Amino acid sequence: MKLLIVLAAAGLVSGSAYLTWIFVFDIGRLKELVIHYPLSGIEPVTLTSYALGGLAIIASANAILIGTAIWTLWTMFDHFEKGEIFAERSGVLLRRTGYLALIGGFSGLLSRTLAVLVATYENPPGQTMLSVGISSTDIGLLILAGLLFVLGHIMVIATGIEEDNRSFV
Repeated sequence: MKLLIVLAAAGLVSGSAYLTWIFVFDIGRLKELVIHYPLSGIEPVTLTSYALGGLAIIASANAILIGTAIWTLWTMFDHFEKGEIFAERSGVLLRRTGYLALIGGFSGLLSRTLAVLVATYENPPGQTMLSVGISSTDIGLLILAGLLFVLGHIMVIATGIEEDNRSFV
C-alpha cells in the first residue's frame, strides 16, 4: 500500500510541477488545457490573469488537501506495518482519513462550481455561468468517507473499552 501512496504523491508533485512550468513559460498552453479539461463544454470562456489566478488558488487548495490525505495515509500504514493495527492511534488516523475524504468530496463539488464561475466571470454580461453538479463519483466518495470515519471511530472506542477491561483483570 505504501507503494501506491508513493506513486500518488509522485503524481501530485509531478502534476503540480508541470502546471507551474507551463504557467511560467507557456501561458497559451495552460489556457488551452484549462478550457479543454476542467471546463470542457463551457463556452465562451474568457481566461484573464485574474481567472487563471483564481483557478490556481482553487487547484492549490485541493493539492494541499490531497497532500494532507496522502500524509495521513502514509502515517496510518506506517502504524499498520509496525503491527499497531488495532491501536488507538490507528483508529484516530483512520477517522482523520474519513474526515479528509469527506472534505475532499465537498471540495470537489465546490471546486468545480467555483472554477466555472471564475473562468466565466470576465465574460460579457449575460454570459457568466454557474454550474452545480453532483456525480456518482462524488456520492461514492462521500459514502466511503462516512465508512472510514465510522470504522475509525469504532476502533478508537474499542481501544478504550479494551484498556478498561484490562484494568479489571
